[in-house]
Amino acid sequence: MLSGFLCAGVWPARAQTSETNRCPLCWERSYPNGPCDTPLPKGAPVPGQPCKECDGQGGITNKADGIYDQIGCCNGVPYNPARQGCCDTGKGPPIVTTNSALVDPCEVAKNLPEYHKGAFGAAVCYNGHVTPCVFEDNIPSSWDDWVKDCIMAHEEVHASDPTYHCWKCDPHVGGWTNRQEGRAGECKAYRATMNCLATVPDSLEGKEELQRMTKEGIDENCTGP
Repeated sequence: MLSGFLCAGVWPARAQTSETNRCPLCWERSYPNGPCDTPLPKGAPVPGQPCKECDGQGGITNKADGIYDQIGCCNGVPYNPARQGCCDTGKGPPIVTTNSALVDPCEVAKNLPEYHKGAFGAAVCYNGHVTPCVFEDNIPSSWDDWVKDCIMAHEEVHASDPTYHCWKCDPHVGGWTNRQEGRAGECKAYRATMNCLATVPDSLEGKEELQRMTKEGIDENCTGP
């Protein structure tokens, strides 16, 4: 759930009144006790609305992209202080204005349903970035690290796939806009896993089981309509 302030929409000019001076927001008096006949300058703050500013003509508009007073927004998307950043999904991949290097997306992803359903890994969207993650806790402890590297190879393909999209700023597992792109993306990822496993010695624990699972993924996504 996004925190911060919701910034979408533009309020009509002179529609709101400030409790402090009784003039509509973004208007002021040209002299004391006179009429509210002077628009505040462009960029003047709007009390109680950190994502808004005056447009210089008596109207209220969204602030330009950026972060304001730690609770602002970027282009209509709330700023989350805990995430230390925000993004604009727009019509394409999110545009990240800032991101906290202190946050490990793979740790955050442990709160996601995919993790709790036992996924071995995922390409995690967090604040507009895609990070390939391997969930060690969900993988049999006896499996060799070399085998686990082949799980990461799968997620790295997703993370670098230009058709793989993030839908929001909060942590989630992304995806594709249609079934055809999804199957193509999974096909490439499963083939990357299989190619990686081809370099793993047969004696290593976990190879045979991951090969079986990978073959099922290839059969499901790389053949047929």
